[in-house]
Amino acid sequence: MLNEAVGALMWHTIILTKEDLEKFKTLRIIVRIGSGVDNIDVKAAGELGIAVCNVPGYGVEEVRIRISVRKGLRP
Repeated sequence: MLNEAVGALMWHTIILTKEDLEKFKTLRIIVRIGSGVDNIDVKAAGELGIAVCNVPGYGVEEVRIRISVRKGLRP
């Protein structure tokens, strides 16, 4: 089923190497939920025609609120 995917959403806990990416014959885009893409072999993805992007602002507001609450500040 996964090797038929056209797109993939990923968390930071998943690592994709060139060998992993070569298994996905139809994959065309990987979206990293959060900032950074250091868990994805971006060079290999590009060579295989797979676009890689991220969502750098994901969760920023939630983190700010948690820090404020921990410090006893009003969110």
